Amino acid sequence: MKLNKTHCLSILVSTLSLLMLCCLGPACRIKARHGAASGAFCLDLAKYQTARLSDSLNSPSYVKDNNLAAFPEGRQVFLQTPFQVSGVLQLSGKKLQEWGRNEFPEKITNIQVGRVCSELHLLHGAGGVYDQDGTTIAKLILRYSDNSTREIEIKNAVHVRDWWGEPNQPITGTNSALVWTGSNPAVIKYGGEKPGSLRIYKATFKNPHPGLSLTSIDYESTMQNSSPFLLGLTVE
Repeated sequence: MKLNKTHCLSILVSTLSLLMLCCLGPACRIKARHGAASGAFCLDLAKYQTARLSDSLNSPSYVKDNNLAAFPEGRQVFLQTPFQVSGVLQLSGKKLQEWGRNEFPEKITNIQVGRVCSELHLLHGAGGVYDQDGTTIAKLILRYSDNSTREIEIKNAVHVRDWWGEPNQPITGTNSALVWTGSNPAVIKYGGEKPGSLRIYKATFKNPHPGLSLTSIDYESTMQNSSPFLLGLTVE
C-alpha cells in the first residue's frame, strides 16, 4: 500500500503528539486536567522525610496516634496545584523538645530541585504553635546555580497555623489557604467537647530569582515554640 505525503504527515504528527504526551510528567498532566497552566514539577521528598504519616507527631511521647494517617498519599491536587505526598519532613521546635521529642532535626538541607521556576508551592503545617501571630517559625533557603542564596520566611498566622484548631480560623497571607481538614484518635481523645480538626495549609511564594536555576532548598526551623513540617513541595 502506498502512502501519499498527506498520509505520511498525518502519521508523523500523531506520533509526535503521542511522544509529547508520554514525556510530560504526571504533575503536568494533573494540572492540565484541573484547568490550570502546565509546568508544575512535584519534588519527590521521600528521601528527605523524617517521619511517616502514621507516626505520632507534635505532642509528648505518651500521646499515641496523633498522626496524619488520614491524609491522602501519592499525587494529590490542592487548589489546582499538584503535590507528591509520601511522608512528613518534620522539624524540631522548642515546645517539641520540652515534650521530650528530640528525634527531629532543626533543618533538612540540600533538597534537590535543579530547574528554573517562578513560584514555589508548599503543602505544610506546624505543631506546638504557642508563638505570636507573625512570628517566623521556618525558613526556606534557596540556593542558585550562581552560588547565591535567598531566604523565604514562613510565618505563623500568615502562611500557616497550628495543625490542631478550628477550620474557620483565618490566616492573613493572600498567598496561603487552608486546603485539608481531618482528624485522628488523639484529637478526639484530647480535644475536649469541641475538638476541632487537623489542618493542612498551602502557601505559594514568588521565586526571588526566577531567571536562575534553583539548584537546591534547605528547610529550617527557627526554633521558636512551633515545630513546622512539610508534606509536599512543588515548583512552577
